[in-house]
Amino acid sequence: GVGGAGGASQADTVAVDGGSGGMSGTGKGDLYSVPMSSFLPAAHRSLLLEAYTSIGEMDSLYGVGADLLGNVQTRLCTYVQEGEWHKAIGTYNMQVMESGHTTYTTAGLLECMQQLGLEHISSVYFDGLLARHPEEAAQVAEYQYQAAWRSMQWDLPQSSRQNLTSGFHQSLYSCLQWLRSAELSSVDTAISEMRVSVVDQLCLACLESTHGVYPILSRLQSLVEVEEVTDVLRGHLSVQLLSERWQSRSSLMNDDFSTIEPVLALRSALLHVVSEQQQPSFNQSVSVAGSGGYQARTPAGVTSNRSLVLAVLSETLQSTAQRAREAGQLQIAERVLFSLQRLHQGPGKAAFMSTSREWTWQLEYCRLFWARNEHRTALQMLCQLTDQLDKRQGASESAAILYPQMLCQYGQWLADTHNASPTTIMSDYMEKAVNLMSCICEKAPQAAMEAFFAVARFADKQHTLLVQQMSSTEEEDKEESIKKQVAELDQLSTVNVRHESVREVKHYVRLLKLAKETDSKYLERFRVARNQFLISSLKNYIRCLQAGDAYDLRIFRLISLWFENLMEKDVDVLMAAELPRLQSRKLLPLLYQLAARISCTPLEGTQFQQTVAKILEKLCLDHPHHSMYVILALRNANEGTMKSSDAAAPPPAKRMRRQTSGQSSSSSGDGFNDDKVVAARTIVQRLSKEQPALVESMCRLCEAYNELAYFNVQHLKGKTAHAHDIPPAFKLLKMKQMSLVAVTASNIEVDPSCEYKNLITIEQFQSTFNLVGGINMPKRIACLGSDGVQRQLLVKGQDDLRQDAVMQQVFEMVNQWLKRDSTTKKRQLRIRTYKVVPLSQRSGIVQWCVDTMPLGQYLVVGEQSAHKRYQPTAPSNMRCRETLTNAKTPENKLKAFMEVTKAFLPVFRYFFLENFPDPAQWFEHSLIYTRSAATASIVGYIMGLGDRHCQNILIDRRTAEVIHIDLGVAFEQGKALPTPETIPFRLTRDIVDGMGLSGTEGVFRRCCEATLQLMKISREELLTIVQVLLYDPLYQWTVSPVKARKLQGDGGGGGGGLATPQGTQTSGGGRTSGSSTGGAQSMESSSSRKMAEHVLKRMHQKLQGIEEEGVALSVSGQVAHLIQEATNESNLCRVFPGWQPWV
Repeated sequence: GVGGAGGASQADTVAVDGGSGGMSGTGKGDLYSVPMSSFLPAAHRSLLLEAYTSIGEMDSLYGVGADLLGNVQTRLCTYVQEGEWHKAIGTYNMQVMESGHTTYTTAGLLECMQQLGLEHISSVYFDGLLARHPEEAAQVAEYQYQAAWRSMQWDLPQSSRQNLTSGFHQSLYSCLQWLRSAELSSVDTAISEMRVSVVDQLCLACLESTHGVYPILSRLQSLVEVEEVTDVLRGHLSVQLLSERWQSRSSLMNDDFSTIEPVLALRSALLHVVSEQQQPSFNQSVSVAGSGGYQARTPAGVTSNRSLVLAVLSETLQSTAQRAREAGQLQIAERVLFSLQRLHQGPGKAAFMSTSREWTWQLEYCRLFWARNEHRTALQMLCQLTDQLDKRQGASESAAILYPQMLCQYGQWLADTHNASPTTIMSDYMEKAVNLMSCICEKAPQAAMEAFFAVARFADKQHTLLVQQMSSTEEEDKEESIKKQVAELDQLSTVNVRHESVREVKHYVRLLKLAKETDSKYLERFRVARNQFLISSLKNYIRCLQAGDAYDLRIFRLISLWFENLMEKDVDVLMAAELPRLQSRKLLPLLYQLAARISCTPLEGTQFQQTVAKILEKLCLDHPHHSMYVILALRNANEGTMKSSDAAAPPPAKRMRRQTSGQSSSSSGDGFNDDKVVAARTIVQRLSKEQPALVESMCRLCEAYNELAYFNVQHLKGKTAHAHDIPPAFKLLKMKQMSLVAVTASNIEVDPSCEYKNLITIEQFQSTFNLVGGINMPKRIACLGSDGVQRQLLVKGQDDLRQDAVMQQVFEMVNQWLKRDSTTKKRQLRIRTYKVVPLSQRSGIVQWCVDTMPLGQYLVVGEQSAHKRYQPTAPSNMRCRETLTNAKTPENKLKAFMEVTKAFLPVFRYFFLENFPDPAQWFEHSLIYTRSAATASIVGYIMGLGDRHCQNILIDRRTAEVIHIDLGVAFEQGKALPTPETIPFRLTRDIVDGMGLSGTEGVFRRCCEATLQLMKISREELLTIVQVLLYDPLYQWTVSPVKARKLQGDGGGGGGGLATPQGTQTSGGGRTSGSSTGGAQSMESSSSRKMAEHVLKRMHQKLQGIEEEGVALSVSGQVAHLIQEATNESNLCRVFPGWQPWV
């Protein structure tokens, strides 16, 4: 497998022989939405439901129709798995009404009440239940004791000290009782017995799924924390150290609130018990500072000790409430906050609580009401709290820190509810908050970062709205009206009027002047407000990035605003002063976009070019292994201006020497010109003075790579089975023991310290290379690293890799969002990426994806392909292609496609049976494949990724993840091809066949929905990133007619060539320029901005759910529409036959 290797693109009309085979099924588009599992007998479906429920695989549960069946039992199963306890408790109630109390319904009701935090109500329920059904006491004992210790009710009978065979919660209840009475030896014995019992459960747990393991691990953790509290009571552990341990553990806990909630609830119960404890041993448990030991306390220490315990309890309750709110468990959050309120306001306890803690939990109360959409209450409470802090901020450090946070919060909520004008919000709340926070930034960096971000985002939003208004027709009309008024005034001043008309004329002139002044003042206020919001957003984005790392992706928005307003003097001065002071690692994601704008000709009246050059130099010095190749690619840009590929490539070394000596080369006609090349060369020369050895080594390495990239191997065409010798005189063989240069295209983590120690550097290169196919015949080489491991690299010549590199950059950004969101993180969704390093505009290095193969290679290439092995009697892949190619009219195309699909059936399911024969591994990797396909499909759809034929999608034989390569057709360029692409992503029958019984239902659909929902949530960041990329002067995101025709040969029919992503190869293998003529280039350049705006508008529509007729669809509706479009035969039959839609 190869990341970025060429494949059978649409221009490749020479089909590769394939086989046939398949599975039962028609492949009709309308049947894709009905999973095969729907046709299973009811008993089989029930078995699948039970299996998926047992392992907690909720997405698969939907795949067998859990969301379609109407019976109560299935709905309950769905609600419980989804954690929708409000719905579940009502459904259990209906079951009780229908069939009376059963052990199942009773347990379900009690579980719902416990999950909703209704322990006191459940206690009342127990009383009534046991009075009417005493025979159920044993069945509900665990729930009863759990509700009792959670609600601090200590009137139930304890377990016998001699017989500890009761349930976990009954034993835990007894432990807490013994802690209350200081019977610590009984606690030790109970914990030992309980640990053995829990470990036995763990041994019996199914390790094929963690669904049943986490609750058991949660119980083990609970026992550890009971032991720690026992140590506190014995005086072996201080309360302060206990609190620190719990806080450090909390950061490592699973994000699933249902898993960590029992531990948090037990912490609260334990601290309540300790706070009530009056034994001397507890009073002696505070350590002497710095001694590491403990010393006896006097009775006066009771107050301070108890105060510390209550403080820890307060922090624990507040943390629990915040986690519950963020998890959407608002009922639990309110119950915990109510307990916290009672703790602070109860008799004899308020004296031990600091005012700052009270302010903090009151703020959490405000946020809870806001989360419950009780906006008026939240605003009123926050307003009162802000007034209190305003009066106390001068006398209290905690008030000084909290006050600006609350000002920001209040300002945001006022903006969200439109309760104040943007100017008022900005002046009275936002600016006031950041001014206060700037003074205390070092004391509270996290709070400062949040405040700066809130203000920056608010100002950015207002600036954007004003820009949109000023560019609207209304504002244009105002400006035109002012011009007409001025012209009319000038005309009236020169006209002689009769005496009797003077008065009327003067009155009219006054009216004109008044209208002109009014309109002028209106526009001036608009411009002033826009500039004020712009500067405020830039300043606070910079402050936010300086204060912390949580919002590092906002660097894209910061740079986007800079590029849009670089001619504004205030912006220019601000960015020139502040950007170079940012940590350089935060600018690394924009390295390509910054480098694309370098020039040796200063932009008149600005410091823009100097600022960009300064930033790039800093990036190269701090992070040379990430940055230097980008600058060297610009310096060597014209290395791609080669002769025809039929002729031998001229030695790159001579051309490089000419460039170094100062001779200019011609413009490449593809975004590069002498100006950028000279500017890049200047930067390299300055870097050579700072790090001469490293720069010289990397320059020589690039020369060696380019020499091999342009090495003419036409005489070896078709000889891909054997290795070939690299000519002995080639420089690559002389690249040995390069201790300063990291292995190219390796994954190097960004080092904030910029030291980059223990890098894996280049030892030497293998003396042979392999060809991997494709018209450009890229060469696979092996590089031995300093760690003794050989790494495969793909050296590509006469191929523009810049767009691939930038698309990988987008995918990496999306992966950060997928890791950040709890829904996608739980499903472990991600897009597989690989490193791409452009060396010039026509060469580069691509990371080789180990243990991967193209889907086409497994399915249809060669006699050992899956279709050939499993369906040998089906028509060949070539015959299918010929059948579709010969069909000309839409009706004939559909008829031909239906005939082909009827005989050529999918077989991709066998990939999983062959590579993962163990049932557990088979199921796990089927899930990984389906999730990977779903994520890539949705992200590819949003980015308009096209040309997804079988050779451009790899499958990892170890993990079953899909990897998309050759990303040269993006932003819906596929719709501009001679044979337009009619589908949103590849979801052909073989792709679906690997998803198992459920097909596109269940896992695939739910993961698509989760990914699309995340993309919508991250819409602002995504559009900002893409906006920066689209207006990049070096990248051609639009498809010219010449380029489009090259991608599909002669209009989508024949032709024997293979197009590269940039369309740089003719069908006969000869090379043409990236743009055919100067006139065509000029036309393409003049329309590029409009095309970029169109791309952004269409992407915005996708993220709004607008697909057809201008109607915005829901997430589920949009996913359903996309799946239907991707599997519809009428769409598939019209795509280019080289795309192989029948596979």
